[in-house]
Amino acid sequence: MSLHRHDENLLPRLLRLEGAMERYHDELNHLKTRQDAQHHDMQGIAERLDTLNATISRGQWIISGATGFFMLENMGLSEFLKKVLL
Repeated sequence: MSLHRHDENLLPRLLRLEGAMERYHDELNHLKTRQDAQHHDMQGIAERLDTLNATISRGQWIISGATGFFMLENMGLSEFLKKVLL
């Protein structure tokens, strides 16, 4: 008799456990979705930073070239080469 009563108490506990596991699974899926979205956002930020870095590098190259050109124009070739090579 006590075994039968034990079985009756076990079923509601198992149902509560099953419900708790479903809620846990839903929360886990929600967190995974949020993590995927954050990862996607971080990839977008990294791509924008790469683009910005490339733009800055091109700008620095252009400024460096322009500076060299103006130095060459103002000093003359021989003086410019002395300044750059020495």
